[in-house]
Amino acid sequence: MCSFRSILQGLAYLSVCGVLLLLYACGSTPHSSYQRGVERFTQAQSQADYAAAAEYFRRAAKAGYAPAQAALATLYEHGHGLDQDHQQAVAWYRKAALQGHVEAQIALGHAYYHGLGVGANASVAAQWYASAAEQGHGLAKALIADRYRHGDGVEQDLQRAYEWLQAAAEYGHAVAQFDLAEIYEEGLLGNAQPDLARHWYGAAAEQGLAEAQFQLARMQLLGVGGDTDHHQAMDWFLASARQGHPKAQGALAMLYEQGGDDFEPDLDQSRYWLEQAAEGGFAAAQLGWGLILIEEDDPERGLRWVRRAVDQGDAQAQFTLGRLYALGEIVPQNRQQAVRYTRQAADQGHVGARAALQRLEEVSQGAP
Repeated sequence: MCSFRSILQGLAYLSVCGVLLLLYACGSTPHSSYQRGVERFTQAQSQADYAAAAEYFRRAAKAGYAPAQAALATLYEHGHGLDQDHQQAVAWYRKAALQGHVEAQIALGHAYYHGLGVGANASVAAQWYASAAEQGHGLAKALIADRYRHGDGVEQDLQRAYEWLQAAAEYGHAVAQFDLAEIYEEGLLGNAQPDLARHWYGAAAEQGLAEAQFQLARMQLLGVGGDTDHHQAMDWFLASARQGHPKAQGALAMLYEQGGDDFEPDLDQSRYWLEQAAEGGFAAAQLGWGLILIEEDDPERGLRWVRRAVDQGDAQAQFTLGRLYALGEIVPQNRQQAVRYTRQAADQGHVGARAALQRLEEVSQGAP
């Protein structure tokens, strides 16, 4: 005769066997389904492969597995293996976010901020960014800091912005390091602290942020926040310029033209970087490149570059074009156009343009 304990042990054994058989029949746990989905996704070469990954993610997501819910939401968001559906993406991101999935919280914040699949709501977006930031996520710290800095979805609070930026910067987030440097340089929380600005620009520059590389080089060149270091400045300008930063390219053009203590002028390099800066949209470089072309007897191309700078509102370019019209050089002499462009420059405070405008108006008043 069986004892009561032996009966319980037998039932327990059968229960364990039943669970194992059930898992075997189902083929996977939510975690393993998710892992299979990840494998299919990372190896995907077609929409069919993405669809297979989506099916694995869906199985795990329906079982409440947060990473799978976030993954399925991402597929809906980008239309990988599924018809793009921002509302479905939001629904699945929300399920994962409510379980504390940090990437889902950030993605849900983005959805609310940009109005994708849900009504735009900067306040709700900020709440989700804050939830992710409180879990220590570097990007989320930077995002909520930016919201506080600009009063976007929250009441503007520079002190809280600073605290979150400091946390994100120490975490290693490059953009936060750059933003923190700006706060120190501009003195937004009191006196400017250029030494700390230079430090944080340097941290972001080391991570490859082109704008930070340019700002660090500027401070090194001018000796702001530390010693002057032309050699290091050249290196950082070059690093930034190679990433396509127009102002860094323009700075290199100037430095190569002038030369320095430890390098000779190189007009070929100067010309190369000036053209790159002009192509990149830097108005001062467009003007400079245009004037070079005019001097080299290519006035048509040169004038086009001068006009590009004028179209960006560059005061020196406006003044230059006004003089060309006044003198009848490259373009037909036209006092009306001369006054027009000279006034545009004068309105921006260009000293030479103010004096030139006065002379032009005197000539116009004295004309028959």
